[in-house]
Amino acid sequence: MKYTLEKKDTSVIVKIEITPEEWAKYTDEAFEKNKASYQHAGFRKGHVPRKVMESVYGPRFLDEDALDICFGLYYSEALESDRTIEVIDHPSLNEFRHEDNGSVTVVAQAPIKPEVKLGAYTGLTVEKSDRKVSEEEFMAEMKRIMERYSRMTEVSGRGVEEGDEVTIDYSGKVDGVVFEGGTAENQRLVIGSGRFIPGFEEQLVGMNTGDEKDINVKFPEEYHAEHLKGKDSVFHVKLHKIEKKEVPELTDEFVKDISEFESAEEYRNDVMKRMTADKEKRAETLDENKLVDMIVDNAEVAQSDVLVEKEIDYYLQDFERMLKAQGIKLNDYVKYTGENIQSMRDANRERAVKNVKSQLVIDAIIEKEKLQATDEQIEEQIVSAAKEAAKEPEEYKKDLPQGARGYFARQATVKNFFDFIKANNKFE
Repeated sequence: MKYTLEKKDTSVIVKIEITPEEWAKYTDEAFEKNKASYQHAGFRKGHVPRKVMESVYGPRFLDEDALDICFGLYYSEALESDRTIEVIDHPSLNEFRHEDNGSVTVVAQAPIKPEVKLGAYTGLTVEKSDRKVSEEEFMAEMKRIMERYSRMTEVSGRGVEEGDEVTIDYSGKVDGVVFEGGTAENQRLVIGSGRFIPGFEEQLVGMNTGDEKDINVKFPEEYHAEHLKGKDSVFHVKLHKIEKKEVPELTDEFVKDISEFESAEEYRNDVMKRMTADKEKRAETLDENKLVDMIVDNAEVAQSDVLVEKEIDYYLQDFERMLKAQGIKLNDYVKYTGENIQSMRDANRERAVKNVKSQLVIDAIIEKEKLQATDEQIEEQIVSAAKEAAKEPEEYKKDLPQGARGYFARQATVKNFFDFIKANNKFE
């Protein structure tokens, strides 16, 4: 047997030449393997001579079975001869022919991991993202915190204002007829929330507790209920209660009640400290991603449709798992949303192309710079994971599924990659 390998873009062409003697051996093996199933008039099943089968079905009726026996062996041997070729999917048979000398030629083609031509990945400069917490950001966070401690108090002596929460009864009519779903009692509504039909909440402003009023509104043209789209309607409303949100003041006494701090100033400083640490962490991640994008843009990589499709498969599988956790089947989601699987695949294609290229470039740098994780680094990852799970490392290891070590090896290797690019590029 002889073979040749030819790289072509993102695939390898494997040409195998099988000698007449070898092919005769495999056709004999194929006949012996399958003869029990052969039958023909005048012979018992399993006892039909090979010459009779050849006279009926032709001299090459064993080709497919013989190829099944030998192709995998020869194909694997051919690929083993060049370890730089990494096949990423099953081969397809391009050609099968008998030569005049009795030999057989088989030509197969398989997609391979694309070669990466690295550009500059060291000595680059990344402009740092903003790490300072602005006054507006700080005040918004303090407002959010204080609103967590707010309470609702009933209002008397004035009408409804923007931001109040009211309790109402209402009954809606279209063309003088009460419609389904248009009636409710003791309905709570925050004025300005936009929960009701446009114009409804605004017409409650100024009403006092105990007041009743007819409100005229028009259903939007894009309203979900077909029979109400664009319809004029009248809602009779009775107002039972007006409440307003009272947000406490940040005083020393309040801070002592809700935290371990003694003063409002200490509390504010702690909030700023936590916000700054969080923003710095997010900015660092953003800058690392910007650096990776620069490195990937500097590289040349042929697009692999096989890897892109596999990446999209992963996205859809992940999405399907998320739906399943919510008790929704993917087929039902597609039916109810009007989506289809192909449109979902197309929507994820651009992201998949970018992710595949990024991963190929990262892997190429890891290979070139020998950044693969050591056993010690893998153990550090496992110990860290055990700590997060509040378990002893040995106990944690016992519960790990088969193949989990490969996951931690990848995590440690990726950490090595980011440590390398951060040490060999500038952030300023």
